[in-house]
Amino acid sequence: MLRGHVIAGVDGSPAAVQAQDAAAVEAVLRGVPLELLYAVPDPDEAPPILTACAARVRARHPGLEVHATAVREGPAAALVRHGAGAALIVVGPRRTGRFTGAVLPSVTRRTAARTRTPLMLANTPHTRPPTAPGPVILLLGHEDEQDADAALFAFTEAARRDVALLCFRADGTPARSADGSALLGAVRRSTRTDRMRRLLDATGSAGLLVMRQHHAPLQRFHPRPTTRDLLIRHSCCPVVVVPTSQASYRWNPDVLHWRPSGSTASAS
Repeated sequence: MLRGHVIAGVDGSPAAVQAQDAAAVEAVLRGVPLELLYAVPDPDEAPPILTACAARVRARHPGLEVHATAVREGPAAALVRHGAGAALIVVGPRRTGRFTGAVLPSVTRRTAARTRTPLMLANTPHTRPPTAPGPVILLLGHEDEQDADAALFAFTEAARRDVALLCFRADGTPARSADGSALLGAVRRSTRTDRMRRLLDATGSAGLLVMRQHHAPLQRFHPRPTTRDLLIRHSCCPVVVVPTSQASYRWNPDVLHWRPSGSTASAS
């Protein structure tokens, strides 16, 4: 079994194609292999889909190591098992398809609830192309040790892409560093709808949105959707949900001070 790779669930649907395109970009960025995983009742049906998926990736990214795998297993269980040693799992939420399910997709919900690997949702039909540049946005929870894994992932991805790292609280206001300076222009305290709109607007120019996985799994229905639910459904950039590890971390706000080389972003 591969380790340190990027894995994408495929099934031939448009959403799965979007997922594999995003996964290929992520694999190239990391310099690791890409695994295309097709969970299907009869593996004999898999070769045409897997061959087409692999050919698309190789045509777009010559030299990328691509592995095509068919398994007789449920999609969520297959992603969790094969993604156990992966750097990233990528799925493409949509209303139909074996790897996309209902809203929020059942496969995505089950995978997010069980995996210990960062999960990228790549994303809804209005998502920008995976190659589009833009800052990495980190959505903080309570700004404590529970945010450490997501913060580390976001910091690493911003450095990998050489882009700015922008941090928001879940209420839509910019997170502040230890000296009290905001990392993004001031967001006035107003209605929840207005703050949500500003957060969604920020994803319009972002390359990636990172948030931690809460202890409660992603919900299919909720009387009042949370900020993260709305961002997952409507973000204009790919979303990565990072599981919280069992290890203890000491929260270090200094990670929020980072700026890439040549960045013109300034504290306000």
